[in-house]
Amino acid sequence: MIDSTKPDNTVAPTRVLFYGVTGTGKPTAAHRYSQITGLPEFSADDDIGWLPGWSVRELDEERAIAGSIAAQDRWVPGSVYGNWSDLVVPRAPAKPPVMIFRRPGELADWFAELEASRQGPGSRP
Repeated sequence: MIDSTKPDNTVAPTRVLFYGVTGTGKPTAAHRYSQITGLPEFSADDDIGWLPGWSVRELDEERAIAGSIAAQDRWVPGSVYGNWSDLVVPRAPAKPPVMIFRRPGELADWFAELEASRQGPGSRP
């Protein structure tokens, strides 16, 4: 787990949003980022969107769950659904870390950069 205070004395983000097209690895990125930082991870599918057995959850219930998660000070959702993005996106930081992936290879590139940044200046992935 990484320290929540960066070497330059700025505080690491406590809410991180992974956003992008299908197939880019958003849930994988959120899971790994959660493991590294200790931030709580929330699954758009398992925690918000679907009931056991892939039964559809009622929209009002989805929105209530998403709103409850978004109101917290610490979170990493694996994705954001359009049905409740209006509750989550405004609670994301005004500047990065909103991670946007446009192609699958970007995820591997981003993790290489993240690992290098954890090792300090001059480190290479």
